[in-house]
Amino acid sequence: MFPTDINHDGDNFIINACEASSYCLLGTKRQRLGLEKLSPGDLIETSVSDIHIEKVNPSGQAVRVSMKMHEKYAKDSILYFYFDERDRQYKKYNF
Repeated sequence: MFPTDINHDGDNFIINACEASSYCLLGTKRQRLGLEKLSPGDLIETSVSDIHIEKVNPSGQAVRVSMKMHEKYAKDSILYFYFDERDRQYKKYNF
């Protein structure tokens, strides 16, 4: 995935591919290989989060997803950082 836009919206992280040829490599093996398509509304459950497919490209690959961390991983004892391109420094995500 090339340039991305990542935002924190309440309990969710929103990840957008910002380039036409870019997408999120998610789903089953068949979906990742392009043999099956993802659809908006699909849910991918992982051990740390639930990933909702928000938008797909014509090939059925995810270009916008929202991710909600499981409660265990969204507590104050765990820190999440992101890199601020403008300030050129890491900053803490506040849930």
